Amino acid sequence: MQTERYGNWLQTYTGHAYYPLDPRPEDIDIHDIAHALSNTCRYGGHCSTFISVAQHSYLVSKLVPKGMELWGLLHDASEAYLVDIPHPIKEYLNIYHVMEEYCMNTIARKFNLQLPMPSEVKLADRAALKIERSLFMLKLDKCIWEEDNTDNCLPWYSGNFMNISIVPYNPIKAKSVFLERFHSISYNNY
Repeated sequence: MQTERYGNWLQTYTGHAYYPLDPRPEDIDIHDIAHALSNTCRYGGHCSTFISVAQHSYLVSKLVPKGMELWGLLHDASEAYLVDIPHPIKEYLNIYHVMEEYCMNTIARKFNLQLPMPSEVKLADRAALKIERSLFMLKLDKCIWEEDNTDNCLPWYSGNFMNISIVPYNPIKAKSVFLERFHSISYNNY
């Protein structure tokens, strides 16, 4: 058994040591993921009210096709260990992408998720972004959002997903809902 680890580490909520450059499945804990994501605000905190990454992940797990719910719930799980960095900043952080890939590969191994992440999950993530943006971001003349046709890209979803209403949860409720969803859709003990 290999014990020497590479790089520095951070302590997680449950007391694990997480090594961003040397993650291992035994370092990953669903309670750490739920706790950290429930305390992390979307959009770098620039939304009109607190909406957590945990609640966003819960929404994505509801928007994906049947059988992909766990991927939907865990699609941003790396942010529990590496923090949520808004996309316009993240695209310039090359080492972050490497750490994110290591982390997501480790999370996939831990929870028996097939890589790569299904494209349907990415589409559901974009749909959730569109819903959240319409509900929680100010509309400014100078703000130019990328136009997309996400409405037409969820053929498995019945109805108009843009009609979904979201009541923002506080971190305690978001963590609880995230963990309840995890236990309702996972088929193994982790």
